[in-house]
Amino acid sequence: MNTETGMLLMIFICGIVLVIVLFKSKIEFIINMVLRMMMGTVGVYFVNSILLSQGLECGIGINIVTMMTMGTLGLPGFLLLYGMVFYKML
Repeated sequence: MNTETGMLLMIFICGIVLVIVLFKSKIEFIINMVLRMMMGTVGVYFVNSILLSQGLECGIGINIVTMMTMGTLGLPGFLLLYGMVFYKML
């Protein structure tokens, strides 16, 4: 193996390692966001049910915007949505 072939092989291997690391972090981010969206949706459903049983009709609709808010922000997004609804009730 000459020097040029060895250099190309090293560059190729480094490129593969770099691609694997980049895809791993993106996949982790996507899985984390999807899990937060699912947990937030379940939380909204239960909080809406509790508020409705107490006679308060101030639930949050479950749609893509609310799911993306909770998926991006997590618990602060969940609290933000309910804070906006309660502020609107004042």
